[in-house]
Amino acid sequence: MIKNKKILVLFIPIIVLILMIILPLMTYLMGETIILKTRPYDPRDLFRGDYVSLDYEIEEIEIDKFEDGIIVNDNGIYKNEIDKVYIVLKDLNGIHTVDYVAKDKPKNKQYLFAKIQGIRNAYKDSNEPAIVMLDCGLDNYFVPENTGMELEEMSREGALLVEVKTLGSYAILKSVYPME
Repeated sequence: MIKNKKILVLFIPIIVLILMIILPLMTYLMGETIILKTRPYDPRDLFRGDYVSLDYEIEEIEIDKFEDGIIVNDNGIYKNEIDKVYIVLKDLNGIHTVDYVAKDKPKNKQYLFAKIQGIRNAYKDSNEPAIVMLDCGLDNYFVPENTGMELEEMSREGALLVEVKTLGSYAILKSVYPME
């Protein structure tokens, strides 16, 4: 009896580690591929090693791309009641862009799960359209040592494409490469 408990205690960490890699591995092997365009972003951090910080065009979306009632109530007032949304994507010449943003998970469409970070230009007297800032959680891409600077420069210029694999609401960053 005591021997069985010791064996169980030894295997629990191993089981937990295996469970942690199952979803990313399944997404990598069986997920749908999405290509996203980055936009210029200038990170300043020397202590995190070789990585590329990425920012995406689909993470800043004009308010009219949102389904009714998600961001604006019936009186036209901006609200912050919902913090998680689904960015429904459409393929335009091999690059995925925003079709619309939904509160509920879409069926039979490619999408990315995102969190609402805030609303810019949300004033009635503003001439600029309101922009909703989202976070898809695909911000950093770690690269081999001494290769990050070139990719960061291309990222600042908005000249990078990103390949993302999705499986349901889970997404992983597969690769980063220059636009052709």
